[in-house]
Amino acid sequence: ETGGIQKARPASVCETSACGTRCLAPGSNDLIIALRSILAFILIIAPGARGMANAGSATETVDARQASLEYNASVVNTLLAKGDPRSLAFAATMLPLLGDAQSTDGKARSDLLAEAVQQGPDDVLVQWLGALYMTPDARTSPAARALLRLEPENGAAWMFPLQAALAANDADGVTGALRHIGAATRFDVHFADFSLAWATFYREHPAPVPQGRPTGFHSDEQPLVAGIASAAAMAMPAFQYLVRACKVNEVPLTTDRREACIAAGRLMFSQSAEQISRGLGVALLRNADAPGHEQARRTVDYLGQMYTQVSESLDSDPAMYQQFESDWQETRSETAVIERTLTRAGVPLVPPADWEPPKG
Repeated sequence: ETGGIQKARPASVCETSACGTRCLAPGSNDLIIALRSILAFILIIAPGARGMANAGSATETVDARQASLEYNASVVNTLLAKGDPRSLAFAATMLPLLGDAQSTDGKARSDLLAEAVQQGPDDVLVQWLGALYMTPDARTSPAARALLRLEPENGAAWMFPLQAALAANDADGVTGALRHIGAATRFDVHFADFSLAWATFYREHPAPVPQGRPTGFHSDEQPLVAGIASAAAMAMPAFQYLVRACKVNEVPLTTDRREACIAAGRLMFSQSAEQISRGLGVALLRNADAPGHEQARRTVDYLGQMYTQVSESLDSDPAMYQQFESDWQETRSETAVIERTLTRAGVPLVPPADWEPPKG
């Protein structure tokens, strides 16, 4: 045992927590993302994502599969051995990859997260994971309250009080949380920060290269791409609560709720560090029938299509990839990375009048 956690053979697992439902499959190249709306993840590593999607297929050798499983176990054990708050929190998020640890019904992970949250009160990433993996209920967790203390200007921190208000059927609390989001100066779920933190780890502890793979540059073997995959799989929030708060059912939104949804949507569309958050902001604007929501949707769709086309060379162009990595390190913002990449390619950031979104 290491730190109270049994060393175990990793296994695929699906789970539901405050961060939503996701499925993880073991292996450095086969983190399967079940958060299907993560446009950001698809856009950023489209070439590498293809490699991960193929991992675990019939063409993968038994030896390579075993090596991948052993690597995942070594990642958890290395993080546990480090023992600092962030390492403990990161290890906790990977425990679903270790099948035998499930027999504790999540207690081992919750204990690790509680220890990390207590030891790292001023580490935003630790508190974010602590808030993310708490069992959803009608209370705002200590980690979520810590985020409000650490980042009062970050609208994303108010997603947790919003979720708690929804669980408590507190309509005024939901509207109040939306107002706080709309009044914030930025919306950042720390996707870039988690990606870069994981990339640092993978750079120091590289994954084994699959046997028989051709030599040369492959973007999906780079530490940052592995870090992006880990962040997308293990550190993204449950955005559906935002959409639910602004969804029109049989009863229209009240005037106060509609205004709060519009304010939150505009903030997310204009000041998000992640592309998925921009897209969710558009969804809020659409649900609230805000003026200009069609143009906002058009902009997000356009940027997605253009970035996908421009980034196709990442898998074969080391120089382009190096610039891509530098952009992440310098901006710590996926939105800024996309804008820089398109600007270098001479692509306007606003859809031309004759641009049409793809069909289907």
